[in-house]
Amino acid sequence: MAFGKYYHSYVKGPVNKGGNGAARYELQSQTNDALGYGLAATYNLNRDLQAKASFEKTYRLPTDRELFGDGDLEMGSSDLKPESSRNVNVNVSYTHAFNTDHSVSVDAGFNYRYITDYIIRSIKNGGIGISENHGKVRGMGGDVTVRYFYKNIFSVGGNFSYQDTRDRERHTSYGSESITYGDRVPNIPYMFSNVDAAYNIHGLLGERNTLTFGYNLQYVHEFYWDWESNGAKRNIPMQISHDANVTCSLQDGRYNIALEARNFTNSLLYDNYSLQKPGRSFTVKVRYFFFRQNR
Repeated sequence: MAFGKYYHSYVKGPVNKGGNGAARYELQSQTNDALGYGLAATYNLNRDLQAKASFEKTYRLPTDRELFGDGDLEMGSSDLKPESSRNVNVNVSYTHAFNTDHSVSVDAGFNYRYITDYIIRSIKNGGIGISENHGKVRGMGGDVTVRYFYKNIFSVGGNFSYQDTRDRERHTSYGSESITYGDRVPNIPYMFSNVDAAYNIHGLLGERNTLTFGYNLQYVHEFYWDWESNGAKRNIPMQISHDANVTCSLQDGRYNIALEARNFTNSLLYDNYSLQKPGRSFTVKVRYFFFRQNR
């Protein structure tokens, strides 16, 4: 498969041209045009094994928040340029049914990204965030997903991902050697995984009813808050959280009641820049289909 994409963006907004703490805004506009393209191929090695590969020249347009801020803690940058990247993906998928009861699936992938005009968010004095075009960044990594199924009763699986994203801009905007060249891009998790399991009880108080118990574990390895070569001393610590849920489906899913406990051990979890996330939470969701076609 071959494909092409045409990107067009027009941005008009205020830019602060003032200095020494005095704001002086001027209305400016910016237009960007770009052409993206790509190739993708799939090959079935046998009935169970499939290989996929793709290449894409693509762009990421700045978001409205990156361009204009939020009027409070986010400063806009209306002169941001779109990110441009060349991406390569290679993936192998294996699915095998041993018999009518047991089956497994394995999915492994490798990715490579080379990005120019990389948009990075940083915190300025006073705690104000701003997005800027950093320069060149290279990312490569992989992920593996393994899953086991026993009939339609039980399933368990997990995923592991590793993404090595590093600065490839040799010089600063002033022409001097960059001390962060080769550093891992900060404030981005680079190693994380999750494990989940589900157990279904069919025919509970009726042939068309199903009771499902689910569990999910999430792990995020610690990562730096700032550039390592800038003397980063603060890091976002390792995080482990546990979720559990119970779902009751009645009459082939026409009535559904779900109970969920997120982070039920009340672990300390953090977003980027060490912003603490909410603790444990409990939710109830009720769903009803007025019309549902049974297959």
